[in-house]
Amino acid sequence: MVHIDELYNYDLVEILAAVPPRFLILQCRSVCTKWKEIIESSAFWVLKCQRMGYVLPQRIARPLDWRSFVCLPKMNRNLLSNPRARKGFDYWSMDEAGGNGWKVEFVNEPKILMLGENRVRKYFATSHRQCLKSQLIDLRKMGYRSHFMDFLQPDIIVKDWYAPRPTAGARYKLRIQLLSEDKEVLREYCPRTIVMRSDNKGQWHQISYIFHNYGEGVRYVFFQHGGQDEMLWGGWYGVRVTNSSLSLGFRGLP
Repeated sequence: MVHIDELYNYDLVEILAAVPPRFLILQCRSVCTKWKEIIESSAFWVLKCQRMGYVLPQRIARPLDWRSFVCLPKMNRNLLSNPRARKGFDYWSMDEAGGNGWKVEFVNEPKILMLGENRVRKYFATSHRQCLKSQLIDLRKMGYRSHFMDFLQPDIIVKDWYAPRPTAGARYKLRIQLLSEDKEVLREYCPRTIVMRSDNKGQWHQISYIFHNYGEGVRYVFFQHGGQDEMLWGGWYGVRVTNSSLSLGFRGLP
């Protein structure tokens, strides 16, 4: 493959690579044919993404519009606030608090738990009646404009971690809804309640789901999870949850 520097004037490419993406697309493309040819080339946007600090994979899944990709506020950032209970219950809506309600606890052994790539010190614990909490994500407030969501429809990636208490059965629930401007449900992921037996070892499990090709009109994402214990014991012997994440991304990118 011929390198971009061999196709176009090196200095011009370097200058354009330093220009903000929106200005490149809306203004610079109309300057002349040569500028338009450079700006509309995939090779230029690979260079531009690298200059902006994106770590690109060896191979890129096609089709991928680099001009649109680089306009993302930030790839793969977690849109959920306080997912690991560092700030107690801040940013979470307590939809149901059965039994003794929700409780934030520290990880016991080891003191720091590695879940995926994150170090976790705290988790949310449920009680002997149903406990559910949620967040409503406004995509536009997060920087993802309506035309971006409708035209590119980036994958919406959901991940969550849950664990029962050792020697105590538990139930875990998850509900994710893609909502319109009027909060109408456009798509939903609501798997069956996961039931964990009392002879478990308290191990942590990850659940994940990706929304693909969900159509136009998505403006909000509703994230809800929780559960309870199976033994109906007083206290907080129900399922534990932490390290939740909700992000946007493209297949073929890290």
